[in-house]
Amino acid sequence: MFDELVSTGRVRGGVLRVASASAAGLCLLIGSLAGGPASAQTSTPVAHASPLPANWRDLKEGVGGYPAGPMLEIALRRTHADKLEMFKWRSEFIAMLSVQPGPQVEREWHSTWGLPANTGAGTWTGMTWWENQQRWQDMANMLFPTPVADKWMRTLDMTLIFVKPLDSGFDLRTLAQSDGQVLEMGLLAFPASGAEAAAGSEPAAARTYLDELKKSGAEPYRFAIYPNPTGFIGPYTVAYKENGPPDATGERWFVYMATYRSEEARTHVQSGDAVHRAFAALTDATVKSHSDIQVMTRTTSQVCIKKATGTCSLDPDDCHVGVMGSGDTWAASCGERPQPCITDYNVCSELSARTCGAVGGRLADACPATAQP
Repeated sequence: MFDELVSTGRVRGGVLRVASASAAGLCLLIGSLAGGPASAQTSTPVAHASPLPANWRDLKEGVGGYPAGPMLEIALRRTHADKLEMFKWRSEFIAMLSVQPGPQVEREWHSTWGLPANTGAGTWTGMTWWENQQRWQDMANMLFPTPVADKWMRTLDMTLIFVKPLDSGFDLRTLAQSDGQVLEMGLLAFPASGAEAAAGSEPAAARTYLDELKKSGAEPYRFAIYPNPTGFIGPYTVAYKENGPPDATGERWFVYMATYRSEEARTHVQSGDAVHRAFAALTDATVKSHSDIQVMTRTTSQVCIKKATGTCSLDPDDCHVGVMGSGDTWAASCGERPQPCITDYNVCSELSARTCGAVGGRLADACPATAQP
């Protein structure tokens, strides 16, 4: 199915224009866009996504050979360094990315289970709905060569893939949005020849598994795959599970997602005989060294400002936003931590440094006793 859809979405030679980056350095930097705009990672996105055009499923060649139209970027990030070190540089990168044009909606999930398992500090998957792939490339040329991107990428291994949903009901804004919902995602490689390689159709094992999930009450989604910046239809990776990059000719890629009402609901669905058999057949048919299946819950890539102390916490699990009596808040980075800001008429408020300057205020160590609350 997706082979025909991507056949006209090729990327011409010379599309990667980060001239100063070496091939290895660019591999490190490509995955960095996974963070997306931090302010869009709460339950309410900063900017509303544009309505999908009538031909939104078509992959057409756009300006300079880039596929035209909206694009979903998926970045699976296996953290091998200290978790808080990763959060630190991720937050700084997101603060830079949030002012770039192109990203419309961004979400992030934290894996509770993975195949293969992550033996490091954890796996976080970011997804960004882009206006088009050229917008993504413009952002890459601007941000990937920065020291912040380099420092972030040193903390993780990245798998990056560009896709377009084939199901009209797919909406990144509401995908597995609540704390209780669970998202299952597969970035799967199948042999390019053999039983799973029938021309013009998705792999039989994948089709059977998703059909059984649908019958059992889960909501599955299928995706067409864009060419990545090298022109290969499949993921773009760095240190991919230490097994080298995917095979550009001997492997065929398939991407799916499935949502469940809760972890308990997924356990119940997976325990059914038909689904259990289909899942086993699916994993047996894949190229295991290059395939990933993740079960995830929603999280955020922003930092947390603690109400009680005013300190900045890099750990999103330490934040209690919206909890009565707590009142912690999200921020794009620790540099956005609210501080006392004195504005006209000696009014003192807790504002970020950027906002304080924008309203003509001045930062202070504390609000004066005479200032208005």
